[in-house]
Amino acid sequence: MRLTLFAILVLGAVLPVFAADDTASVSRQLDQIVEQDCTSAGITPLGTCSDAAFLRRVWLDLAGRTPPLREATKLASGTKLDRVKTVEDLLKSPDFARHWGRVWAEYLTDRRPFDSNEYDGRRLLRFLTEALQENQPYGQIISELMAGEGTSDISGPANFLLRYNAEPLPLAGAVSQKFLGLSLACAECHDHPHAAWKQKDFWGLAAHFARLRKMTPTNPAEGETFFVVIERPRGELTMPDKQAKPDENGNLPRKTVFPQLPGQPRTDLAQPRRDVLVKWLTDPANPYPSRHFTNIVWERLLGARLIQNLDEWPPASSSSNVALLNLLADDFNTHQGDIQRLLREIVLSETYQRVSHSAEKNTVAADRPRVDLENEHRARARIRPLSADQLHLSVGQAFGYHFDENDFRLAEPTGEEFTYDIPIDTFGPTPHSLVRSVALYNSDYVRGAVELGAEAAVRLHGPAVGAEHIERLFLALLSRKPTPDELETFLELGGDNDARQGLQDVAWVLLNSTEFVTNH
Repeated sequence: MRLTLFAILVLGAVLPVFAADDTASVSRQLDQIVEQDCTSAGITPLGTCSDAAFLRRVWLDLAGRTPPLREATKLASGTKLDRVKTVEDLLKSPDFARHWGRVWAEYLTDRRPFDSNEYDGRRLLRFLTEALQENQPYGQIISELMAGEGTSDISGPANFLLRYNAEPLPLAGAVSQKFLGLSLACAECHDHPHAAWKQKDFWGLAAHFARLRKMTPTNPAEGETFFVVIERPRGELTMPDKQAKPDENGNLPRKTVFPQLPGQPRTDLAQPRRDVLVKWLTDPANPYPSRHFTNIVWERLLGARLIQNLDEWPPASSSSNVALLNLLADDFNTHQGDIQRLLREIVLSETYQRVSHSAEKNTVAADRPRVDLENEHRARARIRPLSADQLHLSVGQAFGYHFDENDFRLAEPTGEEFTYDIPIDTFGPTPHSLVRSVALYNSDYVRGAVELGAEAAVRLHGPAVGAEHIERLFLALLSRKPTPDELETFLELGGDNDARQGLQDVAWVLLNSTEFVTNH
């Protein structure tokens, strides 16, 4: 199935280039909204983070790993960080495309991107990674995912459809949640109890996928285990008719559901159904895709969504969050869904670059009522737990330890379940997940990396543990030098008769510190 002429003409294959000050203007407007909100609440935002903190934060957010030792060492020697250039270099790097491709693949499927019995997430990951490397417009990527056909061993978009078994109802739920930010799936059995969506909205959306078919090869014994997604020229979706009389067995007769998009007239049946869906999803007049994508990108970079859901718009309790979302989403639309531009605007803002630690002066003035600012990103950077893949990549980055070029695929060497790595609160000071815990506490990969890191420090700085050994491990893992007190403590810990063993102990302590396992 080909992209519609509309999508090609409107979106284009290559995004236009805009001046850097154009991006900076949006960043300044973003900061002005946040600062005005803080002023109204009597809160003084914290200052800008150090170059070392920014370097680590932006590498984790854009590349999925901590910065290389050479970059941290350069800063520690007194070199001033060019933050704009750092961001530009990261956005153009393969690390960025791989990391955000993986993030997006996990979000779209709620699973880690690996092969399974139902679909091959690796193909979807490859498709998204290549699209991000080329900075394809967001609408073009949506269009290709919606219009997917082909075999699971080749086509990335086909594997997105196969993740939901290429069936109308699961796909309608996925499209409404993943691309629109709406809970239309709650209207599958009845009208939505808390939003305006009707049952016909959900089923009308689902009907656009009614002619999709999932096919299996006829000779799987010969190794053909892939699936094929095709669209038939006929067939309609049916649903139980609750207004009709049941038959003698209590079964309701079924009625045909014709495709109709939410808030739109019935789809012209002479038009290919998914072409109509693509046109609606990529229409600048449809505000939901740009708002939702902006919302989840903001959450990824600052730790909380601007608006929890988009079912009610504008929200009953309007706030500056609405202004922020409108600012970024409108700019995203104006610039044809330029994903790199959106990320650049956020990470170069003062709001993103604030320090994360608490400060006593950051309190509400005594003569003003306390105002709920909804999200912590207002006055300081939110501290966020790293995912298992970020931890795995960062360990490899720190010590140069790799199984192969694809070692970032954590589940393969550790044999873990291919589930979405969502950190949860445990008894510790930072959220953990089972996957993250296994990565840190019970991993041959981490053990091998620690041994290599200690060995490298001894080879470079000699067999007697000194300040250079400790500083190297701090720079490699935390992107900063130790404080005098830390240096004294870790010299005592590492100053064992066996230097390698002592330095391994230092590395294990740093690896399991709150500073290493979070992005701050």
